[in-house]
Amino acid sequence: LAVCCSREKEVQVATWRAIRHSIDHGIDRHLPSLLASLGVVYKKQGKLKKSYALGKVAVLMAERFCDHKELNANARFRAYAGLMGQIESFEKCADCLLQCANDFELAGKFELSFLSHMGYFYSYFASGLPLNSLLESKFLAVEDFSRRTNKISLSVTFQMQRQFACNLRKVTKFPTELNGEAFHEREMLETLDDNIKVQTLRDSSSHRLQLAYIFGDEECMLSMLGILASYPFTDALAPRLHNRLCFVGLGSFSMGRTRNDDSLMELGETCLLYFKKLAKLGSLNAIPVHAMLLVVK
Repeated sequence: LAVCCSREKEVQVATWRAIRHSIDHGIDRHLPSLLASLGVVYKKQGKLKKSYALGKVAVLMAERFCDHKELNANARFRAYAGLMGQIESFEKCADCLLQCANDFELAGKFELSFLSHMGYFYSYFASGLPLNSLLESKFLAVEDFSRRTNKISLSVTFQMQRQFACNLRKVTKFPTELNGEAFHEREMLETLDDNIKVQTLRDSSSHRLQLAYIFGDEECMLSMLGILASYPFTDALAPRLHNRLCFVGLGSFSMGRTRNDDSLMELGETCLLYFKKLAKLGSLNAIPVHAMLLVVK
């Protein structure tokens, strides 16, 4: 998905050539993945309706090639991780991404399996599903498997997500800090390479902002907003972007009013516009967030 976002022209040219080839010779089994990749590019360009339509077509077309497990999972992963959650419920996306993770694991594509799990957990959080012991066991299983397959950078993300869930479930002295039984933010950031460190800081700051808003820690909220304001308002994973922009919007409007800060109010307006566009398209996930942002504003 990241490659789709960084090589937009190449993805568009490849997809249109594949469509032309399909018109002349019949639909190729690689076409669903290409359509979903093009949808990711359109999403980055702000063409949300078109991107969702391509994701839906990709999923329907992939069903024709269900005997090719890996290719079928690839198309569904690109669609459900990056596109379908814009309109359809994250709970439905979570179930589909978990199935993709299992299919990739059976095919020996472990990194894609971990990325599917990552999308699953973000979709799970966005759905408001129970933070119970079953979720904890899923985290532990994926963390263990990622370590055994030497995917340490991905294991860091799962540890961070598990610590976020722990802070919400258990009473802690500092609930807005990601320091506990699963994850130690400062220590972990010091061990990461620059590019991975930048992405991890974005995700840890997003989680901490959510915790700060829930637990009413204004100083932490301001600090996390200062970090997140420098990041682009795009993301290959739709549920991760949803969670981040939802709480950036809520935090910006809350702190902007309290501190009489026009820059924070402007940041909140940018988030509000994103959810307004999706709400107009009938997004099951965006409509309640858009309404909540209007109330807080």
